[in-house]
Amino acid sequence: TCKKNLRGFLAHQTELDYDMINAHPSILKFILTTFYNCNVEAQFPTFYSFLSNRQNFLEISGLEKTEVLTMMNSSKIYGNPNIHAQNIDLEFNLIQCMVYNNIPDELENYSKYKYLDSDSNKFGKFLNKLLCIFENAIINSVVKYYADEYEITPVSSIIFDGLHISSELDDQTDTLNEITKMYGIKWSIKEFDTSIREHELYINRTE
Repeated sequence: TCKKNLRGFLAHQTELDYDMINAHPSILKFILTTFYNCNVEAQFPTFYSFLSNRQNFLEISGLEKTEVLTMMNSSKIYGNPNIHAQNIDLEFNLIQCMVYNNIPDELENYSKYKYLDSDSNKFGKFLNKLLCIFENAIINSVVKYYADEYEITPVSSIIFDGLHISSELDDQTDTLNEITKMYGIKWSIKEFDTSIREHELYINRTE
């Protein structure tokens, strides 16, 4: 992948940048409800609060979004003095242990990844691998949809939890939301970083 400002410079005139909203947390909720028969609201109320209103949770917990994702993928107890931060950290540790120690039959094929790590963060690393596998499957389902629907696919690039789609198409968020609704994944359009500008000598060049 390239830096976001270079990506924006190259693509902002021809593409729209679509991103999953709250990708890994939403996928985690899907895994817990689908394969572990969890009532997330009742069993993991702080995590549910984060999913329901991320911005409000970040404000009351004093956490950044990246800190929440780090907690999700780490078995380390961070010891944050904020009670909301403590609670979601504890819930993530409980989730990591449950996912690692109780692989359902439907996910048994992925249990082989448990043995790639043996350090103190093996629970967190396994959960992250599982989330990435599902994330990739979701992206691939979107790519397949557009490849099947169009003679020439309008999807030009895949970037982590998002992709570029030709700006010649109308806003695709409703279509994307429909494709991935079984996973609880919704999409948004992210503004490109257009901080790189063409030099006036290039703009005014003659052929």
